[in-house]
Amino acid sequence: MRTRLFRGLVTTLLVVLALGMIAGCTTMDRRATPVAEAGFAPERLTTWTRPVEITFEFGEDVVGTASYTVVLGVFKSGEVPTSAGGLLSASTMLLGVITGAQAEDPQIATAAFKAVQSVGADGLFVTSVEIEENSFLWFYKSRTITVRGKAMTLVDLGQVSEDRADNARYLRLLPTGGIALPETMTGDTWLPVQPR
Repeated sequence: MRTRLFRGLVTTLLVVLALGMIAGCTTMDRRATPVAEAGFAPERLTTWTRPVEITFEFGEDVVGTASYTVVLGVFKSGEVPTSAGGLLSASTMLLGVITGAQAEDPQIATAAFKAVQSVGADGLFVTSVEIEENSFLWFYKSRTITVRGKAMTLVDLGQVSEDRADNARYLRLLPTGGIALPETMTGDTWLPVQPR
């Protein structure tokens, strides 16, 4: 019985030794080393939206008038011009012949605003500006301005298609000068075709 026990013990010991030699040994290094160089550079947040196309339609002919009178330099009546730019704000759509010093005249702005307001339009294409002035020394002064033009109404055409918006963005990013667009387009785009 001792021999059996001795043999079993020797066999077990040999199996354990063989397994230890086959498995080998592994060491692990747990030291943390710092990175030589690192940085964090976040990109700016940008939001891309597809533009909405807007155009305008011409309507009827309209006329707007603004006038004022000053007596003895003190007594005033009518739409006396102020430095605030009349009734017309900078966001009102005006096209046409108002240029130069006329564009800064608050009484012309008031007459144009009245023309636009008379038909409920969004803007005015000015075709003529008439200025009539009367004065007698410093005792009396009157001024009447008449603005004529075509009423303009904004029309919403809806959101631009995805392909057109991408084309416009792509063309905006091209460097100016020296870049030639391809002779032919793929469908309605100059952009490379993306596999889907």
